[in-house]
Amino acid sequence: MAKRATYAERLGKRLLALRKAACLSQKEVGLALGLEPYEMSRYEHGDAQLPFQVALAVAKWFGLNVAVLDPDIPLAEEHLLMLVRKAFGSNRGQAQST
Repeated sequence: MAKRATYAERLGKRLLALRKAACLSQKEVGLALGLEPYEMSRYEHGDAQLPFQVALAVAKWFGLNVAVLDPDIPLAEEHLLMLVRKAFGSNRGQAQST
């Protein structure tokens, strides 16, 4: 029987999908949030638990509700892409103010 991924691993996959949907590197997101690129890698791989304050900063920077990051809330990849495109529009790497 396959081992169920931990919450940190599932959250990391959601974070990775969000970053890739915005066509951003770990370095770009990390710098924007005041994090080191290796920290983004650890969060995305589930090697480190994403602190709530960082989750809030990620959501705010992407222009999304923090609940979007919760891997236990079903969210189709197409919906995630739509949210990211709406937040970033044509300005890659900078969320638009609403």
